[in-house]
Amino acid sequence: MTADRTAPRMPGLEDEIAVAAERLRGSPGGALPQLVARLPEAPSCPQDWFTLLRRFPTSRKSVRRLHRMAARLAAAGWPAGTLERFALSQSFLAALPRLPELPADPSVKRLFCGACLQVATVDKRWAKQFDLASKAFEEMAEIATLHRLPAGQLSFDRTSLPRSWWLAVHPLDLPDLLREVFRGLGGHGPLLSPHTSHWRPNPLLLLPQENERSLWRIAKSMQLQPDIRGLMADSWMYSADVGEGFPHLAWLRDFFVEQGAFVVDLELADPGSGFLIGSARRRQLYENKAFRPRHTLVLWRRADMLAWAARHPELGEAGPLPAPAGGMPCLASKRQPDRRRGSLGRLLPPSGRWTLVDAKPWLAGRPKLYILSTLLAPSMGTAIAAASLDRWLALPAFFLSLIVMWLFQYFFLQ
Repeated sequence: MTADRTAPRMPGLEDEIAVAAERLRGSPGGALPQLVARLPEAPSCPQDWFTLLRRFPTSRKSVRRLHRMAARLAAAGWPAGTLERFALSQSFLAALPRLPELPADPSVKRLFCGACLQVATVDKRWAKQFDLASKAFEEMAEIATLHRLPAGQLSFDRTSLPRSWWLAVHPLDLPDLLREVFRGLGGHGPLLSPHTSHWRPNPLLLLPQENERSLWRIAKSMQLQPDIRGLMADSWMYSADVGEGFPHLAWLRDFFVEQGAFVVDLELADPGSGFLIGSARRRQLYENKAFRPRHTLVLWRRADMLAWAARHPELGEAGPLPAPAGGMPCLASKRQPDRRRGSLGRLLPPSGRWTLVDAKPWLAGRPKLYILSTLLAPSMGTAIAAASLDRWLALPAFFLSLIVMWLFQYFFLQ
């Protein structure tokens, strides 16, 4: 059978890249490019904008530079978000030529082009997203500089398990975590890490089916990166307390448990992590000390995730998935044991009950100094004191003090 030459050609990735680039070059239009070029601190080409945003927000110098340019445009009468949109547009223009060679599933690359169009299109719904201080802008800046990639309801990036989290796990869960990291994953990383997208159509909703579709895209992208050891997810949303108090959110944790992923609770979730947003009931329960979700870690081995994706090719099809019977989305099937903690973890209470000083921000922000001050310095002092009595006591005293201080910082500093 010969092909019908009159049939319209289906657009390929190259066509979508060309359309996205054309739309970006026309956005936001007017005299803005010339006005920005006259700013003393403005980058001179898309690649320089790409480099500037790539350092955002970790570089204070880059953050201040962007804020100064935004302030000058605002003083000239341009609406809020103009500089942010232009900076993203230029960075995307520099990133688009690299897209075909990116080790990611084609669906991810098409979503990347969709993100370009989202930036190029002026839409009042997203006006607040174009703010240098917002998490939404930070996410889009990471996408525009290829630090992160869109997968639909989720976005994802490359990462590794932070060493400081060893201090945040329950003492009786530590052996299980050690076994999973070094025997199951084969090391701390690299891993792919999913994040809930701030640019999803309805920021107040998380849909189980779209979550699965996003994870499928991440798995297919993982397949193209042989060095990736698995997936690491961490959020208050995976806490067992969330599913117990709010059953409609239980699927977030249940999905990973049912797929055989390793799930373990860490320290108490920070109130600024988002669990107080969007629910008056959660805020009320938190104020009454009846709801204290924990920052929870999920580790999903590469082989297990790829096998799951291979069993569900329908997730790669275009369009929404059919709703399950009964109308309510539900992922529950054969339940596995709750792996919130190890089998001995319930014998001792978790952190947060006897906290003397909340040092979690210190542990998160300056982990090396935290470890030096709370673990190494006291242990070295104890070893030196023991050596003054008998030099053979120095090493045992050091390790005994290290264990005691490790337990102390978990129960009394978190």
